[in-house]
Amino acid sequence: MSTKPSTSSVDSAAYRPAQKVEREVLNAAVRYLDACVTRDAAYIAANSLDDPPGSYLGITTGPGPALGLSAFVEHLTGLKPVKWGGLNPRGYAVGDFAWFTDHAQGIIPSGQELDIRATLLMRRVSTAWKIVHFHVSESVYREG
Repeated sequence: MSTKPSTSSVDSAAYRPAQKVEREVLNAAVRYLDACVTRDAAYIAANSLDDPPGSYLGITTGPGPALGLSAFVEHLTGLKPVKWGGLNPRGYAVGDFAWFTDHAQGIIPSGQELDIRATLLMRRVSTAWKIVHFHVSESVYREG
């Protein structure tokens, strides 16, 4: 059950609760996540939004900072394709903004399965939904 925020900083007349995304938006998110693991850099470039320049950020497993769009496209080039197991993102939207989360299995070239967390943020531009941020990384338990 959704409740309206009670803080005075929220204009209650403008508040709109999130709704589950429509099938077409969910399909766009799944296709983007598939492009990440199949290493389809051209699809990623065509279906991402970096406006203003430098605003797109992608986070992957490994050291280093988040990747901008051109760095992520370059990063994908030459990587071996991998697969998803049990990909089933949940998505919500308010107006021209949508977000997705998932916890799935990533299947690397050796066949090993890894727990993977995925988050996508999307923005509608005209009639198309574009990715403005993603986070796809291995879910690692660490003691201490």
